[in-house]
Amino acid sequence: MNKMFIGAVLAFSLFSCDAKKKELELKEKELELKERELNRKDSLLQTTTEPAGTERPSRKEMVTKDPSLSNINNLLGTWKDRKNKEKTMWFNRNGDFRFVDLNGDLGQYEELTGKYTLENGKLTLMYDDRAKQTFNFVKVNNGITEYYIKKPGYLMEKE
Repeated sequence: MNKMFIGAVLAFSLFSCDAKKKELELKEKELELKERELNRKDSLLQTTTEPAGTERPSRKEMVTKDPSLSNINNLLGTWKDRKNKEKTMWFNRNGDFRFVDLNGDLGQYEELTGKYTLENGKLTLMYDDRAKQTFNFVKVNNGITEYYIKKPGYLMEKE
């Protein structure tokens, strides 16, 4: 009887360890697939912004070496969201901005105002009535130089 019990416990232990090993292998494969997807997306971004046959510098190098990403002259004017033209930003030379955005809680558009800073591709909006918000200011070269203001849920193009 003891031998049968020990055999059953041993079999259960082996089965349990095997199941945990398979679960771990599945999680590792899932992480590998996610990493491949991220690498694929990154390579797609690279192909749209670099000439053929060149090595892409790191994001940090691009930001620190490109003074145009800190030049407010590239930011001044009117910007509209690519998918929702109601979302609009205006930037003035004196550091003021206006931003018409959709308030998700209220379900309606509101006009926000405040001051902005642009430094090394980081656009910071310091609102008059709420916490500040940071966007990425990016430059794309596809034959012509274009700038975008990006953040999840936003892709602003200059008018």
